[in-house]
Amino acid sequence: MTEPRSNAISRRELLRQALAAGVSLPFAKALWSQGLPQAPAGQIPQPAEFTLSPEDDQFLDELERASFQFFWEQQNPKTGMVQDRCDIRGGTPGVVASIAATGFGLTALCIGEKRGFISRTEALERLFPALNFFWKKLPNHRGFFYHWANINTGERVWESEISSVDTALLLCGVLTCRQHFKHPAVVQLADLIFNRSNGLGFPKIPPFCPTDGLRRSVFFPRAGITTAS
Repeated sequence: MTEPRSNAISRRELLRQALAAGVSLPFAKALWSQGLPQAPAGQIPQPAEFTLSPEDDQFLDELERASFQFFWEQQNPKTGMVQDRCDIRGGTPGVVASIAATGFGLTALCIGEKRGFISRTEALERLFPALNFFWKKLPNHRGFFYHWANINTGERVWESEISSVDTALLLCGVLTCRQHFKHPAVVQLADLIFNRSNGLGFPKIPPFCPTDGLRRSVFFPRAGITTAS
């Protein structure tokens, strides 16, 4: 008895089809520009209007609430730091926070307040301590922060690198709060945190140094700095 033939495509065949599609793109562009009729000016067809059903809207609302709840529950109210991950089985909370997750947590405050999940007062009560902590206590190198830090103290953990990428995600959250709340104290702290970060503060380093090793794209342990990946 013979084995039924699998319908799965092999990796080699997938690559062959992808390359063939890539080679044909320039010809497709030429055919498109020469052979297709153009719609008269002012008669470009408009896409049909799309509206969500009540069931779709309810699903998206539940998804937004659940996503917001993660950041609300995993954020330390005193430091504003957000855990890198959580145990849904209810295990002991960890102490490792992610600077990137913290930036998304700040944006979540704006969304939660806008959607009515929390009040403006509740959002600002979380935001003020966070911005103060980032400005005065969170260890940094010329405005750039460590990738992972202790959620309670902000101290570096796992010998993590100072990351331009994750710092940028944190600053995006800071600037989003600045624009959304427009509170004078928020604006002042956001400006201080953002203006302190200076890309020129990164020392000039070679693109790769095998003796120092790699982490993300390039990591230099003695300097504690990584380039954007």
